[in-house]
Amino acid sequence: MQTFQSSEFEWFYVGNYGQLGPLAFDQVRGLVRDGVIERTTLVWRTGMNEWLMAESIPELRNEFAPMVVPPAIPSSPPAPPMPSNVVYPHIPQAPMTVPYGAEFAMPPVQWNIPESDKSRLIAGILQLIIPGSGRIYLGYLAHGLGQLLLTPACFAGWFWSVVDGIAMLSGSTKYDGYGRALRD
Repeated sequence: MQTFQSSEFEWFYVGNYGQLGPLAFDQVRGLVRDGVIERTTLVWRTGMNEWLMAESIPELRNEFAPMVVPPAIPSSPPAPPMPSNVVYPHIPQAPMTVPYGAEFAMPPVQWNIPESDKSRLIAGILQLIIPGSGRIYLGYLAHGLGQLLLTPACFAGWFWSVVDGIAMLSGSTKYDGYGRALRD
């Protein structure tokens, strides 16, 4: 079998972004060493009938690092079976009946969140009257200024502000800009 290691041949390979090339053989060899072209990467060069995996091409086969097989991890011996006739006093003997899904339920978390001095009702009304003012009142300065500045430009800020004000009044805004719980 004749091997072609001359840079006059055009080499191509299929990478993450499709077919790449033409490349000289030295470039292909560098891509193999850098791990860009892997053993299963499809490669073709002038004179080949079809695309082949890089590891099946004789010119490239020696360029791949030898495959290292990690040593087998010895398994630990199996645990001895638990005797079924032994009664353990600290383990309840009767099967517990648990409602379906209750084994995954968690008790509610009680957070100690400070209460804000701001009112959700006042913020919602301000938001409906002057676009962005309710957000600014709650401490969301950038959010409020964005609504305020977009209102004269294309009324998108006004629409955004009205929807936001209705959402505030309905209770979807639960915290002020400082992370404190809003009063109802």
